[in-house]
Amino acid sequence: MATLFSNDGRILTPPKELEPLLKGAFPAFFKLLGHIRFFYVVNEIWDGKTSLVFNTNGEQLAVVTLGDSVFHIFIADEDFQIVDESMLDGVYDALKKTASDSQRRPEEQLTVDLDEYPNGIRCDLCILEKRHNENDFTGSRKFAIMDRHCYHGVEEGWGEGIFSPSYCEGKQGCYAKTYTCLEKKGFNNCLECGEYRTCGDCGVGHNPGECNLGITAEEVTNLIIPYCEVERLDLLWEKKMSYEIFSRCGNRCDLCLIYRPNVVKEDRRVEICAVWDKLGSQKYDPSIVICDGCMADNKDAVLFSSNECKTRKCVIEKGLEHCGFCPFLFT
Repeated sequence: MATLFSNDGRILTPPKELEPLLKGAFPAFFKLLGHIRFFYVVNEIWDGKTSLVFNTNGEQLAVVTLGDSVFHIFIADEDFQIVDESMLDGVYDALKKTASDSQRRPEEQLTVDLDEYPNGIRCDLCILEKRHNENDFTGSRKFAIMDRHCYHGVEEGWGEGIFSPSYCEGKQGCYAKTYTCLEKKGFNNCLECGEYRTCGDCGVGHNPGECNLGITAEEVTNLIIPYCEVERLDLLWEKKMSYEIFSRCGNRCDLCLIYRPNVVKEDRRVEICAVWDKLGSQKYDPSIVICDGCMADNKDAVLFSSNECKTRKCVIEKGLEHCGFCPFLFT
């Protein structure tokens, strides 16, 4: 197993090194690691073999032990045996219930003002940004050390830890492609677009679970959290979807498997197309069929119906949100 040592002697290991051991359980471990790093402020104590402890100033949040094709996570008095991602929801609930206030990441770091940072990357939290380096490049010096600890060995060429007496003015490299992409597509931010998980022009594409095991809470906060654009946008999606989204006629777009926000979060179009096929309705290609919802007001919105829905057209012409506001609903 490839490992390295931090400046203070900690064992650091790229998570990908555990895949031969964990096998089918590795995606679940990778996802859990990213979840803990994003939502909680904890140090990682890694023994370089099979034990990973998450704690804050001696206050333990969870302990993970790795095995052949499985891992256990101990939270308070609960023991979860994990072999795949389907078992993680219970773990997330237990973490949320157990974590102390000091272990929860501040809401301010989890959210983002999309008018200021349209792809979700928080330049104001990045220690390479100008405000952290105007006097003696303190932020850049710290970044070089932490960069090696977090990213060395994760991908070829990453985490070289080379100090450069420079800084970023803000929204430069991490936004190089974003503005061009948004202008081309006609959106104000990546959340409006909805393709931020698959678009190569949204941010930097890092995952909080890919950084080396054994890093500190400070390293996570400074070298991972600023660049968690997908995680921030997912949170905003969930808040947006916590409100029931109805169509013009009263159907529930938010429950539809071809509704674009649902496809972005979890693509299950193969399932619904198979159901339609069994019912003998029109055949649809699950790789193509998608709908922005008939509440969409974007002129380029993709609607499920190939023909303009008469109900949608009627409601829009009358200046109503949906049929429930129409005085002629029952006539």
